[in-house]
Amino acid sequence: HDPSDHSTTYENCQARERTQVLMDIANKNGGLVIGTGDLSELALGWCTYNGDHMSMYAVNCSIPKTLVRHLTHYVSDLNRETNPELSAVLDDVLATPVSPELLPTTGADWSGAGDILEKLAFNALPAAISADMMAHQYDQQVNQISCTVDKRPWYNNADDSNIFGLEPNYGCCTANMHQAWPKYAASLWYATRDEGFYCMSGAPCTVAFFSGDVPVRINVETCYPFERTVKISVSPARPKAFPLRVRIPAWANGALGALVNGGEYEGGIKDDCLEINRVWQNGDSVTLIYPMEARVTRWSRRSAAVEYGPLLMAMPIRAAEKCIREDPIAPDYEARPQSRWNFALVAGGKLEYVPSRRESGFGAGEGPCVLARAVELPGWKTRGANCAPTPVEPAIAESHTHDVCLVPYGDTVLRIAQFPYAALGRDLGVESDALPAETVRHMAALIKKQLEMNDEANRS
Repeated sequence: HDPSDHSTTYENCQARERTQVLMDIANKNGGLVIGTGDLSELALGWCTYNGDHMSMYAVNCSIPKTLVRHLTHYVSDLNRETNPELSAVLDDVLATPVSPELLPTTGADWSGAGDILEKLAFNALPAAISADMMAHQYDQQVNQISCTVDKRPWYNNADDSNIFGLEPNYGCCTANMHQAWPKYAASLWYATRDEGFYCMSGAPCTVAFFSGDVPVRINVETCYPFERTVKISVSPARPKAFPLRVRIPAWANGALGALVNGGEYEGGIKDDCLEINRVWQNGDSVTLIYPMEARVTRWSRRSAAVEYGPLLMAMPIRAAEKCIREDPIAPDYEARPQSRWNFALVAGGKLEYVPSRRESGFGAGEGPCVLARAVELPGWKTRGANCAPTPVEPAIAESHTHDVCLVPYGDTVLRIAQFPYAALGRDLGVESDALPAETVRHMAALIKKQLEMNDEANRS
């Protein structure tokens, strides 16, 4: 069909063909097609005939559409300590905008993918791997108060999956972990169909490609994400007109400053990217200025985190490391806490950013930090070897508050990054679209009971 035709007929055709293929695969392998339809769609008849509403097990048929996301969020939180892999998948589902069908990717879709790329590359990846790339951990925790072989209620992982070493839990990551940085580097820039270039992430790099038949060299100089400026030098072999697009991160709220050859550029923004369309000549340059500010973001259980641009900031916990398996090249080691960790952020407290003096990667030199107002919560303790879930909006007294220093998450081994959000003896007045926790727990219990009844009926 015409690739530009995205009509209702095109969307419905996808749904019908997709369902037929899934049914065929299920029949061939003795499996089940799990339905995506929910109670709202079934009650209103709002579905594609012979499409998505056809299944062998309509698992969501008793759940109204308004409750699906809340239950997904609840299940993710419920498994965050014991099954972090499941929580990561569910969090990704929740972060993906709802789309009725498989429509072509737009610039806005690329922007969302770039946010996820930087969240992983600048936070989760460096925190899971030692600076010399000789050790890694399998299970990483946002609030990680120890890395030990102590018993934890992991869903299906071994006791050593939280330590740093050569091959904790599974050996496959020992071979795979080195692929992450090269794949990130390979994802920095893309060629576009209109002979232009698209910058996905502002890391230092050199790009050599073609705009039409003209060789183009692009060089990027920056200490991003530790600083807010990125200099892009564009050097075509001869003058050539083409668009240069730069992704605008979601945290920038649609703002991105740019200087073209030293002069302020007031170009257009479309599909969450800045577009500079001009005739480029050898020696042209673009300086990007990202509006990076320390900010509080709200997480599950009405908790809070501090972020700076794409960086998640964390309170480091002083750690005592101990070798538990000798090896001349890559020993396994534990890390146990040597400082207090049970602090809450003060709602409305100061966030003072201290600039970075770093000129290289994570863990090298003085990185950026944020001074935040906090208070110790003696009642926030451990649950086994793990940090207990964050207390929900505890009330505290002003006299007990003091400053804590937050550093990039990727610089830490032990840390707290998801904080309770403490009120100074008053109502926070935070608006939320979340259903009351008791309501979600009640619905989850009913669904669990229904599933158990179904299992009992099947056994009978």
